[in-house]
Amino acid sequence: ITDIVSGLLETASDGENLLNQRRAFTLPKKVDCVLATLTGDPNHHGFLELSQAALNASRLLNPEGKLILLSETETSLGDGGEIFRRVDEPIEALQEAFRKKLNDFEAVFQWARAVTDARVYLASEIRPEIVEEIFANPIGSPRDVERLLEGCQSWVYLPDAHRCQVTILS
Repeated sequence: ITDIVSGLLETASDGENLLNQRRAFTLPKKVDCVLATLTGDPNHHGFLELSQAALNASRLLNPEGKLILLSETETSLGDGGEIFRRVDEPIEALQEAFRKKLNDFEAVFQWARAVTDARVYLASEIRPEIVEEIFANPIGSPRDVERLLEGCQSWVYLPDAHRCQVTILS
């Protein structure tokens, strides 16, 4: 808990402003690597939350940057995530999701965009072979994360990546 706001309806905007400040993440320029986390109960993290985190983090990266995504989720990928396992390219998953009018099209779009724009590395409870099938690289240990960060000229930590609003100033 960072703040407690109480009062009448007129003070609700104060609470909204505090929440928006907490979720805002601004950088002066893009970086080579982003270490992003999903916080909170991993039982509430589905493919949508993973894809939101990946897209938000990818927006902070230089072209071909490394996106290191840490989550304790062991989520089912749902219909949208499963499409990635059956195709050869992320764009094909997007096309199929659009054709089928999937309810989780938003998640498919976000994941496809992130894995197209960045080299995505995922540490989670999802089996490594499934991580590879959704166009990401599995992370097996904390040492793997250290090695990935060692090769970066610039990097940033993005907590609550699935909830934040990112902005680049330049």
